[in-house]
Amino acid sequence: MKNLKNYIVLLLILFFSISTVSIAQPSCPIGGLANDLTDKQLGPAVKEFIDNNDGIGSWLFLFDAFQQTRVFTKDVPTLNKIKGLLNDVNFKNKLGDNWADELSIVLEKNRVLHCNAAGSATGLSRYFSNMDEFLDEFKYLVDNFDISQGGANQFYRWVKRINLNGSAMANPNSPIIAEMYQTLYLLKKRGFKGGDIKSFGGTFAVGSNKYDLLTQANKYIELKNVNFVDYPLKGNAHVTQQFVEGYLKNISSFDNFEFVVHFKKLNAHGWANKTTALSNMKNQFKEFIKLKPDETFNAIWGNQNLRTSLFGAIPANQLNILKNSKKTVFNNWVDTLDDRLYKFIKIE
Repeated sequence: MKNLKNYIVLLLILFFSISTVSIAQPSCPIGGLANDLTDKQLGPAVKEFIDNNDGIGSWLFLFDAFQQTRVFTKDVPTLNKIKGLLNDVNFKNKLGDNWADELSIVLEKNRVLHCNAAGSATGLSRYFSNMDEFLDEFKYLVDNFDISQGGANQFYRWVKRINLNGSAMANPNSPIIAEMYQTLYLLKKRGFKGGDIKSFGGTFAVGSNKYDLLTQANKYIELKNVNFVDYPLKGNAHVTQQFVEGYLKNISSFDNFEFVVHFKKLNAHGWANKTTALSNMKNQFKEFIKLKPDETFNAIWGNQNLRTSLFGAIPANQLNILKNSKKTVFNNWVDTLDDRLYKFIKIE
């Protein structure tokens, strides 16, 4: 008989749901499956997935990982992704001998994510990938990076909400987690592999500020999952200080720097499309720079590589003489939103 074990499970569910009250409760796998299959809206799709895909193993894996967040067991896209992972020998080998425990931890720790079965996304889940998309992004990380060592291992621990010292994160849903999701999304979207990333975060050579990603091509990538719609850049002291004291004093050119703002958050708070978001972010940087023109220009002028990339090579004995005229040029670029300055802003 096709999918014999699935039908046996279904017969057991029917038997126990009729004859036994306690075992048919949602906290029991049999009761939980009965609950899912009798859901008038989602049950038929779940049953079809189990019948057509030998999918009881996927359902049971999700049930075990998500006993407190049961909606994922009724989400067919998530069930389908789990089936693929359970059958992926290379993926399981890279997670290690305890791959099932590792995958269960990753699932449970990221239960904040949304799925189609839950209806419209609300709260924090509006800003992140759905669970099935997250599982694609997580698989990409495991397949393309050595998560057993170095920065990739630190990032993997971040996905599991574990601090560098091995302790659990005090606030596993803190805003910094949004940046983790954005990083996962970007790694897959850009096609980055282990050999492409020099560092998953670190401290700049000049100053004490930190950066997010540094590629092997020495490009810095700063990821921002921030609501700049309601809280403009000029009022964010941390971001502006990091931009001036960190990036402007360390990057070699604006070609080697990207400030990537996560569009989902901007869109959730009212910016309709990426074109609008990019225009608005350029104007926010313009407003900030015009508030701090001396600090911004001096940071650039004091960084020889960045200064040369913008104004050309200037002899040391001409720096003081030419500074004011070059500052006038710089201020004009700021006012006109010249791409020589603003090309580092990305919306993804």
